[in-house]
Amino acid sequence: MELFSIHRDLSLAAGKVKAKKRGTDGHVSHLLFGYDLLIFTKGSAASIKKINNILEMLAQNTGLLINKDKSKIIFSKGCSNKVTLLQVVGGDRR
Repeated sequence: MELFSIHRDLSLAAGKVKAKKRGTDGHVSHLLFGYDLLIFTKGSAASIKKINNILEMLAQNTGLLINKDKSKIIFSKGCSNKVTLLQVVGGDRR
């Protein structure tokens, strides 16, 4: 999971992934709990695609696969492009 954290931080620094702002105190990009991973990001197709690329790279390099049947996407109330973002990740995981 450290590999994911490093690549996520690099993507944030390079501007390839946009963080979800949390007030004026900055942002939280992801949280790790044992075998669980929570990812927070702006609701843009580019950010979602980059996160998917990082997760695929993680799987290729570590053998850790994302169980998409147990995965869930939660949108903020203000997200207006939910259908498009679900298509980017490949299905309906609400």
